[in-house]
Amino acid sequence: MVNYHLVITGRVQGVGFRGSTLMVAREMGVTGYVANRVDGSVFVAVQGEPAVVKSFIQKMCDGPTPYARVDHVDVKPASLEHFSDFTVRF
Repeated sequence: MVNYHLVITGRVQGVGFRGSTLMVAREMGVTGYVANRVDGSVFVAVQGEPAVVKSFIQKMCDGPTPYARVDHVDVKPASLEHFSDFTVRF
């Protein structure tokens, strides 16, 4: 298992990014959460098997919804956490 924290910038709020991320995460079977940040970026904590998490991160780089424009994704490894599901945090 691996855990990564992502900070995604671009046009990522108000375009269905969190909901689309939730659907992608649940389809792929990863755990963690997605949340808007006050600076206009989106934060994602994602945990799962290395190959699956890598694919998930690539989907975030591409943008999980056609309405988003991802300019940059900052990816940092993080300590494993106890997530039972993938959720949207407000």
